[in-house]
Amino acid sequence: MKRTIFTTTVLVIIAAQLPFVTMAATSQTINITDPTFKFVMCDGPDLSKLPPTETITINHVEYIPGTRSTKITPFPYTGGSAYPDWYHPCDFNALVDTAQRLINIIVSVGVFAALGSFVYIGFLYIEGTEKGRTKVKDMFPKMFKGFILMLSAWFIIYQLLGWLGASEGFRSLLGSP
Repeated sequence: MKRTIFTTTVLVIIAAQLPFVTMAATSQTINITDPTFKFVMCDGPDLSKLPPTETITINHVEYIPGTRSTKITPFPYTGGSAYPDWYHPCDFNALVDTAQRLINIIVSVGVFAALGSFVYIGFLYIEGTEKGRTKVKDMFPKMFKGFILMLSAWFIIYQLLGWLGASEGFRSLLGSP
């Protein structure tokens, strides 16, 4: 009976991870070892204020696949023209996207930490010692409340960032707010 409860608990917790696994399988994958990884989601100042007659040079840094080498290509930008696809100005949207990326990383780590804690609590319960059960009775309500609080905070921030114009991060999980 105890093993059935433990196995069911582990399967439910793993099923709760599926949205995060799905997010990792989409283009929202965050790989901090990738040389193209940027924590701050912008490339430079908002150049829309430049007069249409002024031209400046923006350096475009490209990473050569399979190496740690970079290639810098100067790109002339004339004020008033459209930005190149790779250039993202540092504005309010970039700030919201950076906050969104930080929150995604924190929530992902928190969910996996909670998963490990729930598995440990299940192991203590299955073990069957009086000391283990006492520890489970003390730990489980705290872990459960913390997990629900973390997911509630994430959902509230998801709504706020959606209203502020966040681009794609949370929408891959729940759709637009």
